[in-house]
Amino acid sequence: MSLAQPEYLSGVSSLYGPGLIGGWFCTITSFIITNALIPEERKQGKFSNDLLFILTIPVAASGHALYCFAASISAGKMPPESVAKIAAALSVCNAYIFVSSALIFAISSPEKEISKRVATVIPTVADDTQAASGSLRASFMSIVGNLCYLTSVCILCWTSIRCMKEGFADKDALIHLRPPTVSILTTAISVSTAILVTYYRIRSENHYRTPTKKWLDIAFIPINSFSNISFDILMLVHHGRNMVHGRYLFFLPQTACSIRDIDQWLSLLVGLITILFSIRDVIQTRRQSA
Repeated sequence: MSLAQPEYLSGVSSLYGPGLIGGWFCTITSFIITNALIPEERKQGKFSNDLLFILTIPVAASGHALYCFAASISAGKMPPESVAKIAAALSVCNAYIFVSSALIFAISSPEKEISKRVATVIPTVADDTQAASGSLRASFMSIVGNLCYLTSVCILCWTSIRCMKEGFADKDALIHLRPPTVSILTTAISVSTAILVTYYRIRSENHYRTPTKKWLDIAFIPINSFSNISFDILMLVHHGRNMVHGRYLFFLPQTACSIRDIDQWLSLLVGLITILFSIRDVIQTRRQSA
């Protein structure tokens, strides 16, 4: 199966085009710059239009992936056209899973220890979100991140089982739906986060009333982490020698759209302008405080 052929990509929505996704990444960058470098913006904790746009795209992608997958189940097969649509949606989900940790880090208080601020690298220890930032925004970011992760898990686990038993889809489709590089990064980040959070919990003497509760909580961290990365480990084992054929630009969906299309380059241009406005706000804030 070669998803690089235009006929397989013609049905992929322009929502996943390079310009709109590039503009989405620019909006994420703008949000991080504003909240990380302007204390007043971070303390207000408002749901800005930028944040709503950032969260809407992965939610829409998750819903679209589940819809296309449900349609494939009803039809009894997953043709290359459906694989291309689902792969594009899951690329956005994968991207948000990774950038959400940077978003949560940006809105968390800089006065807190670094180990506590990075306590929610999605989706290893989702229950630490409010402890890391104490923010309603962080809770929504974590919820959307877990939605994206569960969407990927449900689709890929079901597809793996049906591929082996009923020929539901070509086995190469799994490489496009979950590139090996994503599994490797998820595993590495999950393990490092589990170590970091465990270290923080061990040092938190005042957080627990009894030693038993403390060590039960600490023991839960590696169990919870392994339950998440076991999925990606199984994906890596399944890919085997075909890992080299996985896509490397796994955060950029494959579509038939071109950056030369007017809707795509306009979306990217708006995103770049948003970054420039954020940098301007930071400079003005620094000059006023000086």
